[in-house]
Amino acid sequence: MPLPDASRLSSLDPMVLRDLGRRLRSIGVDSARVAEIAAIGASRDALLRLPIRKWHLRRMREPSAHALRMLMFGDPVTRDEAREALGELVDPLVASGFVVEETGGLVSPFFLGVADQVYVFADHLTHGGDAAMGLGETTIDLCRAARPTRRVSRVLDMGCGAGTAALVCAARCDRVIGVDVNPRATDLARLNQRLNDIDNAEFRVGDLFAPVAGETFDLVVSQPPFISRPEGVDAAVYAYGGERGDEFPLRMLRELPDHLSERGRAVLLVDWPVLSASSEPIESRVRAAVGDRANVLVLETPEGDVDDWSTGFAAAHHPTLGPGFEREVMVRREHFARLGVRALCMTAVVLERTTGAPWTSTVKARSLGAVSLTAEQLDQLVAARDLAADGPEALLGATLRIPAGTEFSRDGGHVVATLPDRSLVGPIAVNEQLFDLLRRVDQADCVRTAVDRHRRGDARAKERIDATRQALLLGLLERA
Repeated sequence: MPLPDASRLSSLDPMVLRDLGRRLRSIGVDSARVAEIAAIGASRDALLRLPIRKWHLRRMREPSAHALRMLMFGDPVTRDEAREALGELVDPLVASGFVVEETGGLVSPFFLGVADQVYVFADHLTHGGDAAMGLGETTIDLCRAARPTRRVSRVLDMGCGAGTAALVCAARCDRVIGVDVNPRATDLARLNQRLNDIDNAEFRVGDLFAPVAGETFDLVVSQPPFISRPEGVDAAVYAYGGERGDEFPLRMLRELPDHLSERGRAVLLVDWPVLSASSEPIESRVRAAVGDRANVLVLETPEGDVDDWSTGFAAAHHPTLGPGFEREVMVRREHFARLGVRALCMTAVVLERTTGAPWTSTVKARSLGAVSLTAEQLDQLVAARDLAADGPEALLGATLRIPAGTEFSRDGGHVVATLPDRSLVGPIAVNEQLFDLLRRVDQADCVRTAVDRHRRGDARAKERIDATRQALLLGLLERA
């Protein structure tokens, strides 16, 4: 299927785009409205939801429903409905090809996403090839995890696609730069920049870090292409990371530390191939690529089944199923079998530039569908590992607390700690000695008080310090 013609989009008056963004806000097209529609059919498989959502939207008469049908759900509306939603903007949008006339009415060939009240138009990825990636579920996860918790100077969105992460981060930085090897992607990113009336973003075309050679950033955010590409499958710029899938992410990781400012952070989402039970750990692959220039934190979610992945990927590209769907499943699954890939593991990889001895840590996290990964959580995880790496004296002087909302229950000879819903990890079983230590540390003004008050000789004190450090890394304790 050919990509929609974008050649006339540059003719759109920037004021029309700005007014379109304002119009969408005025009629209530926002994250809350999108979430309301997304709740329809949410219990069904993703491929089964679209028709029922269209059915409900067609029964809604407010302008926001007309706009969502036309711009997000690919469902043509009448010209009168389009004017009710977008007013006098309809004519210039049609003239530019941003909205087209099809059988049944007016519809956009592009796809609208809404993230953190930022509007992002992109291509439908079923087009493949040079399609510009916009807003998907993992992109939302990436934006939550990367959006700065404090104002920073410079942000880089590497492999920016249609500009989602760059534009979401723009409100909390002085300058954001998006880079993509695909000119179509940066063209759409600039369109989205004007649509959202954002003036501190810039988009450049080029391969990896070449367009920002010699520049450093306080934050680098990326969802690099990581899909494994079978032989003979057509290229898709946004998707494929190499034959195995991790070749491109590893190349990015090798170059990335040189573009981080002092204490600068990078947040990447990568789906890693797991080759066998004895496969090299993901943190080892990342550390080998990064060298000793940055701390490495890897949040590993539960492994994904390659049968399910092959089926789901094929269904997304062949929504009507049929022979094409079956061929795609076979090609993908055979490719994994040939490479010896037994599973896939979605991870968030976090780097922080350091001039000292770097630490490396892996957290076995719940799936991203079960928990929302946020920048605040990453701050806590990094702070805990910095403290643990600073040595016993730093730990002894720290004030630590059991996370608010943690519940303890008994299961046989163990105590089970169930951390708050926001926690990235599931329930943790601890023995009676550690449970007692956790309570004492939680009640003390500092770790030293809890350890000294109950130590029985230096060996016992060291055990308590080591146990406290491990509890900190597990998330059973956090800095007050």
